[in-house]
Amino acid sequence: MSTLKPIGNSLIGKVLAKIYSTIVTFRNRQFDKNPPKPLPFPVISVGGISAGGTGKTPLTALIIEHCIAQGKTPILFSRGYGRTSNGTVIIPADGSMPTWETVGDEPAMLRRRYPSLWLAIDSNRMRAAGQILQKSPKSVVGIMDDGFQHRYMHRDLNIVTLPANFGSDKVIPVGLLREPHESLQRADCIIFTGEPDQITNDLIINNSQNKLCGVMTIETNGLIHSASNRVTRFINEPVTLISGIARPERFYDSARSHFKCIKNHLVFSDHHIFSAEDLKLLTTNEDQQFCTTEKDWIRMSTIISAKVENLWYLSIRQRFSDPLCNDRFFDLINRCLEHK
Repeated sequence: MSTLKPIGNSLIGKVLAKIYSTIVTFRNRQFDKNPPKPLPFPVISVGGISAGGTGKTPLTALIIEHCIAQGKTPILFSRGYGRTSNGTVIIPADGSMPTWETVGDEPAMLRRRYPSLWLAIDSNRMRAAGQILQKSPKSVVGIMDDGFQHRYMHRDLNIVTLPANFGSDKVIPVGLLREPHESLQRADCIIFTGEPDQITNDLIINNSQNKLCGVMTIETNGLIHSASNRVTRFINEPVTLISGIARPERFYDSARSHFKCIKNHLVFSDHHIFSAEDLKLLTTNEDQQFCTTEKDWIRMSTIISAKVENLWYLSIRQRFSDPLCNDRFFDLINRCLEHK
């Protein structure tokens, strides 16, 4: 089950949700009246209005991959959630491979996948953008991670990812919504992780204004051995899963076809910082197999010995279920890249 727990539809929850919605609506109106100035390079925002895992990182990876293929220099703008460093951190394409403590687990994971990706880490994305402009990389495209609510930076394309049951969800703290449903009117493109239910479909019709909507499905790239990087599709042994992500049930569903049997799933909180004690079971149970997510492996890698032979991580990616939607999506990306 998800580790995210709203307080439910109690009286105090309704009052707090009403206050929260009023504040968010007022804030959005202020930005609508005084929007930020455009940057000299295109900016694509990938974000959401539902707290927790909604497929933003795999979608961001897909966009980064496409931009590189188009000869662009992608720069990931991220606050670097969970990092222990301070201020602005800029990692150019020719820089060293950063640790998750310096840039956050998701940026570190994406940089490891795409060594030509620049990282611009700061809770103040515009401050990071100022430093990028001083370095003057060529053919830049900014990709703003979890950027839908970060309205201080102009974006040329606003992409929102949503869970399939989004339509029946409520605003924080009653539910998991960071913003009311009406905020979707700011989006240029809406991507679902899973086939939306009827309530969600009806709501999208009222708020999407014929914007591009699509469904993405998770595909696995296989199991990656943490020590040797070798890849396999199936292990004929029982496994214990370890995860510290917002929606661990999705990891379980993705992993189960790769193992003969899953005998246990150790669930930690989202972005959990693993300790040596947490992972002691790997060395005390060397005859057993363990599997984690790629993002969790990034956080584990600074404390796990390279000699650990019984740990794998599952690499995933997302693809559109409809080829026509796939073509329309990348046409939208390409128009954004050609705009400046």
